[in-house]
Amino acid sequence: MRATPCARPGAAFFSSGSLVTIMDLTSSRITAVSSPVEASHPPLEGSALAVLQHFRLIVAAMQGHYRSMYKQTGLSGAQLWFLREVAAEPGLTLGQVAQRQAIHQSTASNQLEKLVRRGLVQRIKGEEDRRLTRLQLTAAGLATLEETPGPPRGVLQELLVSMPHAELQQLDTALAGLVERLAPWLDQNDTAVKTPLAAMLEQGDQPD
Repeated sequence: MRATPCARPGAAFFSSGSLVTIMDLTSSRITAVSSPVEASHPPLEGSALAVLQHFRLIVAAMQGHYRSMYKQTGLSGAQLWFLREVAAEPGLTLGQVAQRQAIHQSTASNQLEKLVRRGLVQRIKGEEDRRLTRLQLTAAGLATLEETPGPPRGVLQELLVSMPHAELQQLDTALAGLVERLAPWLDQNDTAVKTPLAAMLEQGDQPD
């Protein structure tokens, strides 16, 4: 164990676990004091622990719903949300779907390719501008949505849009403050904000 020099002659600090032991070498007197690390990490209890448990329940509910939808349709939560948006407004462009899902257009493009290959979505050239491609569901795509258990775009998404505006604003403010405190653990160009939540929760469970 290496001693760190002390300002007072004849004394040294020795680190031992979560305690710092101050040993006075001249009088052989030992005093133990709590380290700053221990003092700045109070136990998680009360409201803090309750909030953590709320997050656990939210994640569990979402995972359960995505798992149920995949078992029934063979599609990921993000793909079903894609179908839902196109069904709600046939003729959307890929960029418009990406915007409604708050994801990168490249991510939406990957979803579209898989849905087209499965015969659930079809591309239609614009009547006025042939360079513009619009989307609509096939009969198979509509049938898939009808057999989806629960809201296709996700239980959390549906609950958020149905919340009273004042409550939603309060939640947004509280979560924004939490995210700000998490900044040291987030990359400056973090891609998570544009990654489908379903993809994060389904990692390892489903092929795509």
